[in-house]
Amino acid sequence: MSLRADTSQLLALEVDFSNAPGRIVERTETVLDRAALRIQRGMQRDASGHRYLKKLPRTVGRSRIGLLAREIGFDKRGQGNLANILVRGSVNNAPVFSETASLERDIPRLVNDIADAAEKSVLG
Repeated sequence: MSLRADTSQLLALEVDFSNAPGRIVERTETVLDRAALRIQRGMQRDASGHRYLKKLPRTVGRSRIGLLAREIGFDKRGQGNLANILVRGSVNNAPVFSETASLERDIPRLVNDIADAAEKSVLG
């Protein structure tokens, strides 16, 4: 007696899973773009209100530096050239700005969004 089983659904699932990594990368790129915008806006809010550097928030920029890499920070132009003094301080001034505060606030949401994107990429 021979036993036969229909494995067509398993084969279709195998093909679907083999395409999952590409879908994960695609969705993660979107998640990172949104997170970079949130972090940039957070840094702009954090940088606002300085008595002498009213234009500093305008120098916060973001860019894509790789497939899954984004860079957010002060552009070295105008008042952005003075950001190092705010972040690291100087001989006469203590540091008054955390360049990672916005990122740290966003990390829980970013991790959750990436997990959701991965789940949707694999499970549909």
